[in-house]
Amino acid sequence: MSQITSAYNYVYNSNSCLSLQIIQILADIIDAKDRYSKGHSTRVAEYAHEIAKRYGYTDEKLSKIYTTSLLHDLGKIGIPDSIINKKNKLSSEEFKLVKSHTIIGSHILGKIKVVSDFATVARYHHERFDGTGYPDGLKGTNIPEIARIISVADAYDAMTSNRSYRDALPQKYVRFEIANGKGKQFDPVFAEIMLQMIDEDKTFRMREMLEKPFADFESMDFSMSFLMSACPELALSLKVSEREVEGSNIPFSVLVDFGKCMPSGFFVYKARGKEELLYANDIVFKIFGCQNIDEFKGLTGYTFPGMVYEQDLERIELSIIEQIESNEYNLDYVEYRIRRKDGKIRWIDDCGRLVNTVEHGSVFYVLIHDTTEQHISRETLTNVDHLTNVFNRKHFDVNIHKDIADIVNHGGRLCMVMIDIDKFKDFNDLYGHLVGDKCLAQVAQAMQNALRRKSDMLFRYGGEEFALLLPGTLLEDAAKLAERLRLAVRKLEIPHEHGPCGIVTVSAGVGMLTSEDASSFENPHVELIKLADQALYKAKDLGRDTVQTQSV
Repeated sequence: MSQITSAYNYVYNSNSCLSLQIIQILADIIDAKDRYSKGHSTRVAEYAHEIAKRYGYTDEKLSKIYTTSLLHDLGKIGIPDSIINKKNKLSSEEFKLVKSHTIIGSHILGKIKVVSDFATVARYHHERFDGTGYPDGLKGTNIPEIARIISVADAYDAMTSNRSYRDALPQKYVRFEIANGKGKQFDPVFAEIMLQMIDEDKTFRMREMLEKPFADFESMDFSMSFLMSACPELALSLKVSEREVEGSNIPFSVLVDFGKCMPSGFFVYKARGKEELLYANDIVFKIFGCQNIDEFKGLTGYTFPGMVYEQDLERIELSIIEQIESNEYNLDYVEYRIRRKDGKIRWIDDCGRLVNTVEHGSVFYVLIHDTTEQHISRETLTNVDHLTNVFNRKHFDVNIHKDIADIVNHGGRLCMVMIDIDKFKDFNDLYGHLVGDKCLAQVAQAMQNALRRKSDMLFRYGGEEFALLLPGTLLEDAAKLAERLRLAVRKLEIPHEHGPCGIVTVSAGVGMLTSEDASSFENPHVELIKLADQALYKAKDLGRDTVQTQSV
């Protein structure tokens, strides 16, 4: 592989701060999410550059393909680490979520108006030449050329690198797969160029990293790179390298000055003993819905655990609290929920670093970003409600139409169960929304565990309401299933002072449509929902904690 000097010096616009240095740092951050893909983005950029060079690209176009290749996987920032690093086969739902990285990346990079190719590459690098790729199923030359080049480079590096689920594949096998994919997965022209590169690489050196021109960055860890991506000029001026942190104390005023200028949420707290909050910038207040540091302290109780949504605290304790106690220098990327002052839930991610200060000893400074909108976008791309971990309303709407179409076309019946947690508003008012959310999750899990057939699908219909769709089930059998779910919730024995029995209970209504009924209505799905809802209200009128039925 040749040295790519022109690309290293390339900046798209003299008035733009989007230099290759910052792009390279962002690429390193992306690769850091996957412990097996270190250097992946850079290698893909190198391979794509070489393919384009052999194809006859000009120097300017070569620079563009190199830099845009570096951020082709940016959307993986929106995919949970547990899925990216999963060793076993992904479920269909997990694979759908992984595929969404193309859309997430193009959405983020689409904001870079001066260079549209960033978003193009992020969105289309998993399209296939035969039209069976994603996200849009583009075919042949309808796929942008730059994405067709990167597709071959990306596939080559994926096969020649270790992954969480397998080791790197032998070169002979990789060559076979590239050749076999010509005209199917890959543009045959660019696949042929990659085959030539493989054949010339007798010593299998293409996986090795070229010497980087940014030697100053070599000693920087993930969190420092994260700081540099957010505010590189300040980070470089502070020169807070790992060696300097270990060997000297930093004036606390330096961190405060840094935080005032950060475009991200930035706070500092004591790392040992009482986790006292020492500083937070205005963006932190905005994320938490506070006006000042006193309100923020009151909301969080001065502590890191006080900031975190209860259901997420146990999950992240080992990855954060233990690092603090063991004097680790880096706080790895972690994502969790917090509750604002107004009660709203926000998703944030953070990344931090332990440093020694003159005034306060060891402190953690932490960068946080509000990722709530990203999670909303992610949820619309998946079928799961993230609070209760059952199917969401969007998936319900899709399935009720599909199930009704099935009975109209093929006969049979469809039952729907509508389930409501009894007096749940009173529960929230008495115990608080935090406990209420935990209750919702526990109730959903208990009902999910009580199901027996894979075809019986539990949905979070909205708020404290859940729904079941039961294709091919008789009304009396659906009522028996609803009764089993009702008893499963009672067995939890969650205290509820205002509940009908002193514990959390549910009421359920069961509606049924036959194929004849469905054919007679203009909107049969509306009628089925209405039947289940009528039955639910009968259950409530009878004192709650019961199951009632309703048919046409």
